[in-house]
Amino acid sequence: ANADGDFSPEEEELLIQGISIFGVECPQYNVYLKEEKSYASILGLGNPVKKEEIKSAYRDLVIQYHPDKVAHLGERLKKVAEDEMKRINEAYDYFRRKHAL
Repeated sequence: ANADGDFSPEEEELLIQGISIFGVECPQYNVYLKEEKSYASILGLGNPVKKEEIKSAYRDLVIQYHPDKVAHLGERLKKVAEDEMKRINEAYDYFRRKHAL
């Protein structure tokens, strides 16, 4: 993980086991977990995140929030949809990189 800056699922599991076995505090990992939980929440995913649910959740949200879908409702709602799509895309990119989707 230190070499590439990302945790593979196997590295993540080993880290969780080590933290729980040795009872150590790991502030950097806590930040990582908060980030992942935030992204999971944006996509409406549970904990733990299941790889097979990521694409489906993403597609469902794109159908709801794509700016072209709400363009006829006015600029204000189109802007809200654009902002939401940025958050959705960021969350999806995080899981796409993590799980090599």
